[in-house]
Amino acid sequence: LAIDVPGASNDESYSIDRTVSSNPMFNTFQASPHYLYAQCTAPAGPTVFVKTHKTGSSTLTNIILRHADVYNLRAGLPPEGKWELGGYPAKIKKSLIEPYQLDKYDVMSHHFRLDIPVLQSIVPEKTRVITILRNTIDNVESAFGFFRDQEPFDQWMQNIDMSERLNKFYNQPYQFYKNTD
Repeated sequence: LAIDVPGASNDESYSIDRTVSSNPMFNTFQASPHYLYAQCTAPAGPTVFVKTHKTGSSTLTNIILRHADVYNLRAGLPPEGKWELGGYPAKIKKSLIEPYQLDKYDVMSHHFRLDIPVLQSIVPEKTRVITILRNTIDNVESAFGFFRDQEPFDQWMQNIDMSERLNKFYNQPYQFYKNTD
C-alpha cells in the first residue's frame, strides 16, 4: 500500500507492511521508513519507563512496546486483563509480571510503583530508567480532574460537590489523603 504524504516529493511514499505482529498483544502494522521519522536500525538498550500519570506516558508506553515487539525484546507485561504491572498500586512484585518464566526483562513500560531493589533484580545491570515530567501545576490539575470521581477520591470526598473538590483538597490535603503504606 502506498500513501501520498503531503509535502513529500512524488517519488517518496509511505509503505506499510501488513504482517501481523507475532505478539498477540500487538495486532499492529509495522510502518517502514517514513521521511519524517528518524530510522531506528538497532534495538535500544534495556529500558524501564516509569510512567507518570497525565503526562502523555501512555503514548510513550505504546511506542516503547512497539519497539520491543519489532526487536523481539523481553518485555515485562501485566497479567492478562490488567493494565497495571506487578500489582500496582502496591509496590512491584516479580510474581505479577508476565511472561512469568523470565528472570530478566529488557523493557518495562506499564504502570508500576517504583521499588529500586526489586527493579534491579528483574532488569539487566545497565538498564536506563526514564520518565516524563510535566509542569507541576498543569499535571496536578489534570490528574485531579481525571481521578476526582474515582476511588479513593470519590470515597474521600463523597459529600463534596464535584466543582468544589479541587479547592477543598488543596486547602486541606491531609484531611483526605490516607497513607496506607
